[in-house]
Amino acid sequence: MDWVGFLPYDSLLGRMDPPEGWMATANQRLVADQDPHPISFSWTAPYRYQRIGSLLESMKAPSAEDFRDMQMDVHSLQAERLLPRILSFPYEDKSAQAAVWILKKWDREVRADSQGAALYEVFLTQWGRTYPSTFTPPPSPMPFRM
Repeated sequence: MDWVGFLPYDSLLGRMDPPEGWMATANQRLVADQDPHPISFSWTAPYRYQRIGSLLESMKAPSAEDFRDMQMDVHSLQAERLLPRILSFPYEDKSAQAAVWILKKWDREVRADSQGAALYEVFLTQWGRTYPSTFTPPPSPMPFRM
């Protein structure tokens, strides 16, 4: 779908003085499917947005260092949500058992040098290719419609 025309100012996304005291976006869905003015058809799952929210909520007097640390944060809320279920299955294959052992030890930090992170990301990619209809992210909060 091509962009045609412009929206009236009152129809633009916006938010003022949110009750949380902060605003954030991480490419998550910002409008409902039924919104008369879609801004995109491609969104990321809300995990990063949720992580940012959690980090912001924990800051009492944020410093530049806090925001630097948040920018560099690599903790995966997605893994926190999915791994308990994935690891709950009985695996008979020796390779699968070895993979489960690695994932159980993994700290859910997605770093370049992390064996668990690499294994998790490959698993997730293969799962999405094999079972695409089961790979739907949870709904994201849509905080930007006034």
